[in-house]
This record gives sequence, structure tokens and C-alpha cells, in this order.
Amino acid sequence: MMKNISPEMLEQMSASSGMKISADDAHKMASAMQNMKPEHMDRLLAGISMLAGVAARLKAARAWAQKNQMLMAALLVLAIALLLRRWLARRATPAPVAVSATPLEEDLARGATW
Repeated sequence: MMKNISPEMLEQMSASSGMKISADDAHKMASAMQNMKPEHMDRLLAGISMLAGVAARLKAARAWAQKNQMLMAALLVLAIALLLRRWLARRATPAPVAVSATPLEEDLARGATW
């Protein structure tokens, strides 16, 4: 079905999905589709449908974020606060303090036996 599609139909389909392609691009796409194997065409259509689903989910998420601007601002401030806390905690960690050995450990280090 997609293998025998006309360039004009490709132009109409792209315009309806929000993309505007030129007539030359439509002719190139139509000739490339005619030379494709059926397995490649199936993969191409599956990929396009998956990308369309992802785009729809992203649009829905963006619309939700625009409706809830105060919540998004609060989440952004929280994320910045957590990152700053983590960054400042690493910088404020004191250097390790050298601990002197006990007299028993010094004797053992010199090779003393009991």
C-alpha cells in the first residue's frame, strides 16, 4: 500500500501531520519507498507510529506542565535545593584526621613478640 503511494499523497499526508515538504522531497521519498523491501517498510511504519505516540505523550506532558506552572516552579526549586545540598555537603566534608598508633601497635610494628 505505501509502496505505490503518489508524491501528491505524500505531500497531503505530511501537511496533515504538521510537516510541510516540497514537491521534490515528496518525489524523492516516493521513489525511495518503491525501492524498499517489505520488511524495511514494516519497520519504517512501526518506527513512525512509535514516534507519533511519543510526540503525543510529550505534547500532553507539556500541556499539563503549562497548566500547572506553580507546581512546576516548586518542583524546580526543590530540585535545585537538593542539588545544592548535595554539592555543598561534598565541599564541607572535613579532611580525614591522622590517628596515632597506640603503644601496643608501635611495639608490634617494630617486630616485638610476646
